[in-house]
Amino acid sequence: MSTSWVSKSARFAALMFLLSAGAYAAERRLLTVTEVMEINAPPVAVWNAIRSFDGITTWIPVVAKCYLTEGSNGTVGALRRAELKNGWQVDEQLEAYSDEVMSLSYSIFNGPFPIDNYLATTSVRANQAGTGSIMIWTSRFQRRNPLANPPEGEGDATLTAAITGIYRESMAIIKKSVETATK
Repeated sequence: MSTSWVSKSARFAALMFLLSAGAYAAERRLLTVTEVMEINAPPVAVWNAIRSFDGITTWIPVVAKCYLTEGSNGTVGALRRAELKNGWQVDEQLEAYSDEVMSLSYSIFNGPFPIDNYLATTSVRANQAGTGSIMIWTSRFQRRNPLANPPEGEGDATLTAAITGIYRESMAIIKKSVETATK
């Protein structure tokens, strides 16, 4: 009889522990970042500046080196490795690509960032007046840390701000480069 009581007690204790542990975990919300920039150049000029899957060293300033590890530019399934200036490496896969609609999507499948399920799309279209371009870079992702109060640098707001900063800085480089080249 005491064995039965111990096992019920142990199960109850385990259940209470799991329930209380849930208070320390948080649902990892799906986060999104979208940046839009108007560029005074034809859409094809902007697309040509960003369409090469392994050509990001010219416009993403944190990237020191980028090369394909499998596949080829414009081929869905191609893999690239970006070596960042701080020594980190990020591996990404081309998920969708279209010259016709000037859009590409990629995912991060290996890297040091405290994020999961990152999927981004970069696209170009004509502006409303037809006199230039709109570049759009959008992503969705989750933070990796499941804690309700993650350590500094791993929270939703910090991660969203970091990605927003990279997008803005990179798009400003494209804007300046393409506008200068097409004048």
